[in-house]
Amino acid sequence: MDELLLSRALISDLANTDTHSAPISEPTLSDLQTLFESDDPESIDRFWDQISSNNISIASLVRSFTETMDSGPTHLALFSSQVYLSILISPKSPVFTLFTPIAFLSLLRSIRLSFNRHRLPGNSADDTAADKDKARKGNSKKKKKGAGGRGRGLSDRNGDNEGGGDGGQFDVKALFRVLERLDCVLERIHLARFPDSLKGLIQTVAEIPLTALEFVENSGSYQRLSDLCFRILNGVLRPEHGDQTATAVEVLKALTPAILLLKSQARVAALRFVTREMMAAARDSEAVKRAVIYLPRYLANKAPEKAEPRAFAVESIMEAVRVMDVQDQIGFVENVVKMTQGKSNLRLTAVDLIPMLLMSLMNSPDFNETNGGVHQVQVSCLEAMIQRCSDTVAGTRARALSNLAQIVDFLCSGIGDQTRLVRIMGDGGIDLKLRINDVLRTRCMDEKAAVRKAALLLIAKSTILLGSSIDDDLLKVMGNACSDQLVSIRKGAMSALSEVHLFFNVVSYILYFSIVK
Repeated sequence: MDELLLSRALISDLANTDTHSAPISEPTLSDLQTLFESDDPESIDRFWDQISSNNISIASLVRSFTETMDSGPTHLALFSSQVYLSILISPKSPVFTLFTPIAFLSLLRSIRLSFNRHRLPGNSADDTAADKDKARKGNSKKKKKGAGGRGRGLSDRNGDNEGGGDGGQFDVKALFRVLERLDCVLERIHLARFPDSLKGLIQTVAEIPLTALEFVENSGSYQRLSDLCFRILNGVLRPEHGDQTATAVEVLKALTPAILLLKSQARVAALRFVTREMMAAARDSEAVKRAVIYLPRYLANKAPEKAEPRAFAVESIMEAVRVMDVQDQIGFVENVVKMTQGKSNLRLTAVDLIPMLLMSLMNSPDFNETNGGVHQVQVSCLEAMIQRCSDTVAGTRARALSNLAQIVDFLCSGIGDQTRLVRIMGDGGIDLKLRINDVLRTRCMDEKAAVRKAALLLIAKSTILLGSSIDDDLLKVMGNACSDQLVSIRKGAMSALSEVHLFFNVVSYILYFSIVK
């Protein structure tokens, strides 16, 4: 169609829309898209002149876009969002008149609904992304086995889908087009004046890598989609979009569900964004840094109680901690020590974090040890772990004992390093023999088998802490454990006695008595 005829037809359609306050039709949207992607300044200038001369209100035009995004079919709502953004990024568009918070929120809603309307029956919003990931991989295998075009799944060979009907496949290309223009819009519109729009943008874009696990089967497509989302999130951290600390906090909170997932592409992508892009921004901006160094604390408070999810949460926390400055790491360790006095879920998370934090710090070349090679934070960690060995919750007691054994093993590893542990404990003013013997003697007789087993493991690892001789009562307790009803406890007791014998290099009558009794 000739540009002049196209412009006239558009004006006629838009005048109709303006009169009836109706949604914009798909042909009119297509014509608008053609016009604003033509890179023809004269045609675009003529369009705006005709809008003015025909008394078509720009505010009414925006309302029509909003109506289309809110009430149109999924593909039409997304297309309307794409066209609206194309107009916004056009060089001579009246940006401040065209952009309204209501229209922007409708645009974000159209993105969210594009996923919800294609969600498979039976999939609720509470499904974990790990389950979605498994289902996605399973469906991919099934589709590959199918015949004909049905085996292609949601994406073509290049990772994109040409479909877009409401009842059909999820249109990845349409989403890409909207997000690419959304990224460009952030260069022209500063969201500092629109906090609700900024918050909605962060929440919507941060959810896409998580939600897309169910729909985007091609790993290359998924990677490009998540990269685009994180580019947008990185863009909102610029100062022109408002307080950088508050914005960074919102971004990190929105990414937390992905970071706390089990094995998932979304988790990997979110962690990579935080540890690379956000940490890079933190090095240049103190405001962003204030939010980033708080992330491990926030994640620690959100960590699940179940063993496997908690283990992944601890791993995610450590990924964030390792890229922090040493002083910030020490600050986090001090916070974790305080967590050991908190609620049961926090105590359990802290007990899992302390060994990894100690190992990470002591392996860091930038860790500046003081007080004769001992840092107070090391002493605090060990004291906290010893206290948790007598926790009121059996699961926490068992974890504390086994993790303390892990710490002891780490600190005693290497030639000549055995004295390091004794030096650290001694620097804290702890009576080694009394404290360790008391804990071990009590826990070897604990009512819970897991605690007894962990206590015996700690004995096997910590003979260096028992001094020049071993406590008679502890030896008897170990001997009694050799007759425990559980095979694993009996094996643990024999292993601990073997370590004691090797370390002290003597088989005393007490040892003999404790075994044969």
